[in-house]
Formats: sequence, C-alpha cells, structure tokens
Amino acid sequence: MLDNINAIREYKGHSKIETTTVPNIGITEFYYPEPNDPFYATNYNQCLYAFYKDIELLTMSEYSEHAVKSGYPITADAINFLVETINSVE
Repeated sequence: MLDNINAIREYKGHSKIETTTVPNIGITEFYYPEPNDPFYATNYNQCLYAFYKDIELLTMSEYSEHAVKSGYPITADAINFLVETINSVE
C-alpha cells in the first residue's frame, strides 16, 4: 500500500515519502511493518498525511477529521475513507 501511495505522489509530480525502520516515529515518514506486525493508528495516519502533504488530495481539516488517535481502533469507515481518497486520483 505504501509503495502505491508513493507511486501516486510521483504521478502527481511530488517526491516520495521517505521510509524509516523505526515504528510509530510520526506521520512524516513511512514505516514499513514486518509481516504480522500490527497496523497502528500512526501507520494509518502516515498514509493520510501522504495525501495531504504537497499533493493536497486532502485538506488539513479532512486530515484532522479522519486521522485516528493513538490507542483507538482503525475502523472500517477510516479504511473506506483511505480507499476513497486513493480512488479519487485522476
């Protein structure tokens, strides 16, 4: 998924989001989880942020509204919002 998001960023003429090996470091870099690692709110928020930063497929208010707070579950609505954002790329 993270590779696809970076492909969309490149398609829109923006740089890739850098990667990190440190989990849950923040939203400005992608953490590539190992197989069977949990998918944390931070990981979800990194995906959203990639669509807000530079390419502005999301506004800051949309990002803030749909970001998942630490410790909260990532709901089907949150995943559906991410899918809709990905599918909105023209």
